[in-house]
Amino acid sequence: MNNLTTDSLTKFLSQSNIETSPAWEFISGNSIQKPKKTLFHSRLQRNLVNYINRHTEQLEAIQELRCIIPPYSPVPDIAVIKRYRLTESVKEIIAMTRNC
Repeated sequence: MNNLTTDSLTKFLSQSNIETSPAWEFISGNSIQKPKKTLFHSRLQRNLVNYINRHTEQLEAIQELRCIIPPYSPVPDIAVIKRYRLTESVKEIIAMTRNC
């Protein structure tokens, strides 16, 4: 796990390398790179997302979605969001991936 030096969320979000794998998070004023996942962790995450998305129409589970909740910017393994809060473009992408 590495650290980036930044003094604000705005400065953190303007950095070009925060989406590298594994992603960077901004927590309590610190830039922290998420630990690398194991194969077990990746499969568990995928299976949980698939289960949630198959069993509810009101919620959408999304992996590794950067959240911006000032003054934080976490990248949770799984974010579960009410569908009505998703933009139309996101809904279209989700619909296309489900039809594959």
